[in-house]
Amino acid sequence: MKGTIINCLEELVTQQFGAEEWRRSLKIAGVEESRIYSTFEDVPDHEMHALMKAVSAAVELPLEGVMEAFGDYWSTTYAPRVYSAYYAHARNARECA
Repeated sequence: MKGTIINCLEELVTQQFGAEEWRRSLKIAGVEESRIYSTFEDVPDHEMHALMKAVSAAVELPLEGVMEAFGDYWSTTYAPRVYSAYYAHARNARECA
């Protein structure tokens, strides 16, 4: 999995719950608070899964809720902004594929 996925999760948590909840999530997941994920870095899947579970615990939201919020944020906010050139000429999801 690429670091951009975790960057998106961090942005979501920070914006909706605060930076302290992201730091708390890192601690729960056993990740150094100073850890910075590079956009194109390969991150082991188990690390992302641990962070998702940690966010769930930190913000007291069921894991399914965290995953749903992540998917919504990715598709409506993060990806269209970060990958704007990719989406620029698409009028619908089929044209993005």
